[in-house]
Formats: sequence, C-alpha cells, structure tokens
Amino acid sequence: MKRSLGLIGLLAYSILIMGNARAELPLFVENLTIKTIETWPNSTNPESGYTVVLNSSMIGTGCSNSDRFSVEAGDFQDDSLSVLLAAMISGKNIHVRVSKCTDRPVVDRVGINN
Repeated sequence: MKRSLGLIGLLAYSILIMGNARAELPLFVENLTIKTIETWPNSTNPESGYTVVLNSSMIGTGCSNSDRFSVEAGDFQDDSLSVLLAAMISGKNIHVRVSKCTDRPVVDRVGINN
C-alpha cells in the first residue's frame, strides 16, 4: 500500500512538472502579492540586483522557483523596483509578464492592480 501511494505521488508530481514545462512565454500572471524584496547592490549581473519573493507561487510559468522573480535588466529596472516597492508598502496585488526562465522567472513588465 505504501509503495503504491509513493508511485501515485511520483506520477502526480511528474504530471505537474511536465504540465508546467509546456508553458509558452511570454505569459501574464495576475493577482500576486509581494512578501519581500531582496537586494544585492554589488551584483555583477544587473538581472540579479534584486529578487521579489511572493506570498505564493506563480502557476503555469514553467520556471523553477516560481515563488520569486527578478526583473529583466534594462533602463527602467529602477522604475520597476519603485513600482514593486509601492505595491508592497500599500498591500496591493501586482501583475507581471514573465519573459523567460533562469533559475527563477524573469519579468519584463510589472504593474499594480487597482
């Protein structure tokens, strides 16, 4: 009985992972809440300058570590951080566009839900 439950669990986990692996990016994800924002000011890679940790995982991204994301490096990365900080401080939900996966989802668009 224990062995069959283990096999059922493994099968369910495999289906979940395989279903997530087929996600087509870019993908918009709505109604996320921010738990914390971690920063690394001396990061050698601008994309790793800060990480946003969520209260729950993003579903359907196909990325590992989907309970967090980083913002794609670019001219408006600091502006994105300001939007994310405002959402976190005010307790508002956010929406993002996941553009690619690294060791976590990478987003290229963020917004505050009203």
